[in-house]
Amino acid sequence: MYGEDIDLSYRIQQAGYKNYYYGKCTIIHFKGESTRKTSVNYVRMFYLAMSRFVQKHYSSSSAGAFKIVINLAIFMRALLSVIKRFIQQTGLPLLDALLIFLSFWSASYVWTQYIKTETVYSQQLLLVSFGVFTLLFLIVSYYTGLYEKRFRFMNLWRSTVISLLINLAIYSLLPERLRFSRGMIVAGSVFSYMILIFWRWVLLRTDVLKSADNENEGFLLVAGTGRDLDKVNTLLKQSGRLKPIQAFISPLDEVQSLGKVNDIKTLLASTPAKELILCESADLSFQQIISLYEQNGKKVNLRLHASNSECIVGSDSKNEAGYVLNSKQYALALAINLRLKRLIDLSAAFLLLITFPLHFIFNKQPLLLLQNSLQVFIGKKTWVGFFAPHKHLPYIKPSVLGVTGLPHGHAKLTNEGLLIADEWYAYEYKPLYDLRTILFNYKKLGSK
Repeated sequence: MYGEDIDLSYRIQQAGYKNYYYGKCTIIHFKGESTRKTSVNYVRMFYLAMSRFVQKHYSSSSAGAFKIVINLAIFMRALLSVIKRFIQQTGLPLLDALLIFLSFWSASYVWTQYIKTETVYSQQLLLVSFGVFTLLFLIVSYYTGLYEKRFRFMNLWRSTVISLLINLAIYSLLPERLRFSRGMIVAGSVFSYMILIFWRWVLLRTDVLKSADNENEGFLLVAGTGRDLDKVNTLLKQSGRLKPIQAFISPLDEVQSLGKVNDIKTLLASTPAKELILCESADLSFQQIISLYEQNGKKVNLRLHASNSECIVGSDSKNEAGYVLNSKQYALALAINLRLKRLIDLSAAFLLLITFPLHFIFNKQPLLLLQNSLQVFIGKKTWVGFFAPHKHLPYIKPSVLGVTGLPHGHAKLTNEGLLIADEWYAYEYKPLYDLRTILFNYKKLGSK
């Protein structure tokens, strides 16, 4: 699927014909929607196609040097792409672990050489301790959202502070012979934060990572009528966007608008617009929207809202699928909440498993409780979840208890009432709700 257009155009010229550009037909191409650009297979197939084109059309001995240069360029570009995707997918935590460990080791060197020069520390003890501290930092970072698709500086700060507090708490519980220095732990955490801040800055500057810190900031412009502005504001508010849109450019003569749609190029140049939402309606056709896409340039992220729809769609990058902004943003769909929900499931299941003999005394169904605990622990079930699966709600595993804390089949609600309860749980989800439900419904955890 890659390189065929180049090959066809080249062969047309070789056959004595000409390639013509026909500019009267226009389309909107959301680049990157047909392939997962984050896969290594995409990189391999894309650059293999380029290499195949060179081999096919430059096979003569006179083009040998040219082939070498081209193939070398293809190889280097493919290598950089693989490295970038490795960092984006799995390599970032590994590289972070190396940097964190080196930060603690550097802190120990500074501590012993310039602060506690008379103290001798066990190198084996420091090696094991720094490894544990690094592992704890990565675990905390995972659950605080540091490795989400878009980076937030606040998540790095939160990960550093929480992991530091946990490390200090664990250190205080160690016997005296295994302690070395609280100051070294604090210094190592500070060094880690500084190095990781610089590392993230490099990744952001090289476009390996995308920032999410300014998602709700900046000037957002709507191209449509005042009625379209109200509809878009409603959709954004329901989806969790905090900042309402106050400015719009209209295809009509409306007093409140910044100007006419036909002047969009001038208006974009004179305003600090970050996003532009184009609203298709009877007053603004798709043909006009295509023309507006061509005028906006590349500095504004484009979105599209079609008339009578309940979503806003857009694609900012060929490396990311175009997103659909639905009218509801379920809290349970957030990656950080799903991770915390899984952590609660694992922790509760582990605690119930290691205290299994006690359940013969306090639970009427100890064997079913053991079975449920094992299924939750291996990820086949969750402790708290929907009464029934729903296509429009976020997917979670089958649950032991429903959202009201009752086992399936015991809730005295109509089907409509069960659906309302499930929707409320998905929309308003908080990890503490799962904790309370498990704690106060212990005797029901052995239900089928």
